Amino acid sequence: LSFLLFLVLLITNRLTVVAFLGCFQKPNTFHPGHRGGTLSNVNHHSFHQRLLRQKHDCDSHLSKLGITSLSMAMKVNIRIVGRKSSEPWLEEGVEMYETRLKPSNLQVETTWHKDNSALIKGVDMDRSKNHCVVCLDPNGLQTTSEVFCDKLYEWLEDGGSRLSFIIGGAEGLPNELKYTSYSSSGKQSQPPPMISLSTLTFTHQFARLLLIEQIYRATEIRKVGTRKTNNFFFILYFVIYLSSITAYVFVLFFW
Repeated sequence: LSFLLFLVLLITNRLTVVAFLGCFQKPNTFHPGHRGGTLSNVNHHSFHQRLLRQKHDCDSHLSKLGITSLSMAMKVNIRIVGRKSSEPWLEEGVEMYETRLKPSNLQVETTWHKDNSALIKGVDMDRSKNHCVVCLDPNGLQTTSEVFCDKLYEWLEDGGSRLSFIIGGAEGLPNELKYTSYSSSGKQSQPPPMISLSTLTFTHQFARLLLIEQIYRATEIRKVGTRKTNNFFFILYFVIYLSSITAYVFVLFFW
């Protein structure tokens, strides 16, 4: 009995230390998982996403021991019809959020297209690489920032850590991206999922700034959710650890 209690004591001690270290890290690194994962609910991450987060925790502790683990950085490409805005405050805002996203291991870049034909070719290229494609449209799904956070990481998982957001020009998205159509290769394709940032009308340059702000907000929401999970397990393991010490001392001296 003493040996079993001592073994439990060692295990809970290790788990408590791991959970304690997890309370102070910033787990925004995303590791690509299998394709076709189930969608999570509004307030809960999917079981597979929790497994990915636990894998990241293990990789973090292994790196402290000098053991490296392979990982893939997330990459979001914003495809937009038009040209870069001449308003400096818009570009300064985008650059600010791009800088803030660097510690999250998430890279955001913008690809400008001169017309809808070039945009459709770019989307076809993303699809041929199995990247996930999401369109911005006023008739798309309207969500909260928390739901957008869940879906962002689901889309990244489905696309192998690669995601493209599509923003149309002054006339909106081309019909080829809204309805079932034929791609430039002649194959029939289903329209990408569509989301709406607001029922209000914005310029496509300003929509780009709103989108990257929501991407940054999603990384912060994910960070807070992971810290809460780490705090819960730290308290749980610490209580078990103290209980094990009490039981071990009782058996050792009073049994």
